[in-house]
Amino acid sequence: YIISSDNSILDGCTSSRPVERLDILPLGFSEYCEACGDDTDTGSLFESYIETGGIPGFMCMEDFYPEEDQKTLYSEIKKNLIFNYKIQDQRLFSTLLSYLMDNIGAVRSPNKISSEIKESGLSANHVTIGKYIRYILSSNFFRVTKRYDLKTDKILETADRYYILDTGLLKNRKHIYENLVYFELIRRGYTVYSGKLYQKEIDFVAKKDGNVLYIQCCECDGDNLIDEIARTLLSVKDAYPKMIIAATGKEDYMYKGIRIIDIAGWLKAAEY
Repeated sequence: YIISSDNSILDGCTSSRPVERLDILPLGFSEYCEACGDDTDTGSLFESYIETGGIPGFMCMEDFYPEEDQKTLYSEIKKNLIFNYKIQDQRLFSTLLSYLMDNIGAVRSPNKISSEIKESGLSANHVTIGKYIRYILSSNFFRVTKRYDLKTDKILETADRYYILDTGLLKNRKHIYENLVYFELIRRGYTVYSGKLYQKEIDFVAKKDGNVLYIQCCECDGDNLIDEIARTLLSVKDAYPKMIIAATGKEDYMYKGIRIIDIAGWLKAAEY
């Protein structure tokens, strides 16, 4: 979004007024709960939050139809990007947007993305894909997180993970918890990376004030699944805290030194 210094939303396509780009986020779950009223069941609010997202304007609408209004918003964002950046291959650009939305949290490079898009019959190359991704990121529609190699203590430049600003725009709910956790960590002031340790991937390495937090996200609860996910975290041998965030519906508990946390409760706590 492009916002002027008086906080009015501008149409970047037509306005010649000088504008300031502000780093903004939609409502977090704790803010969403406050706006809806804490008398509502947390589980019901969480499902509603996932469906509608955290765009404040939608909550002010008397008649809000998520599927229709979110589709309109997505269409307007895409249209403005195409116009602002004078996108020539609009079909490729639209396909790339859909691809990113269907592959939230996946480790991807422009080369990998272009190869997979080519399989759909479109002509694509990594240079154009990389350029289009930069346009998308500049709009604040998506965010990118770099991968951090725990063994070499270096930031990797070969592939990144992408997260959408508002989950209400997603139709594919795969990795949606990961998306929510990423932006909540940003709200809480962490610098966030995805982690790599040999062939293992850690969803988030979050750093703040000299401390480190390792986090794995899990779409569902279950002892076997928790045990499998815990193995990756246990392979990290330092003493920094480790967490698995999942839809447990329970109070926090410890598993082999790893804290298991219910995602709705963690998001609502808003420990900024």
